[in-house]
Amino acid sequence: MNTTKLAICTVVGTIYLFLVEYLWYGVLGNGGGEADAMPAMHWMVLGYLLTALAFCMIYAKGVEAGSATQQGMRFGLLVGLMFVGVGFMWLSLTESFPCMGVDMTSTIKNSVFGLVEYGVLGIIVAHLSGLSKQSDTAEGN
Repeated sequence: MNTTKLAICTVVGTIYLFLVEYLWYGVLGNGGGEADAMPAMHWMVLGYLLTALAFCMIYAKGVEAGSATQQGMRFGLLVGLMFVGVGFMWLSLTESFPCMGVDMTSTIKNSVFGLVEYGVLGIIVAHLSGLSKQSDTAEGN
């Protein structure tokens, strides 16, 4: 992926992550809300930017032949599973502290949301990068 496409994928990915998580956690109320996030907003945006950059770069290294939608969804779901796995490891640590107030229903909802979120991000990155079409042509499919 050239630098221009990487920059476009990263910016679009950052905006997508910011907006979809704002809708999920801020508007739909599946988290702390806007007031809790405002003091750390610059760190959140930096986190989204770094996540999107890494996501785009790793996708470019591992793309295989196939449709962009298939490749993107597969990659996004795998990344989502990785984040869900880390989330459950974190949950195992915090569950031993009763003051943390772990809610399994919210954890499961947020895990499913994460899988969908990263699956869609994968599709977006796959289509923006144009790498799947190059793979299809190179393989003669």
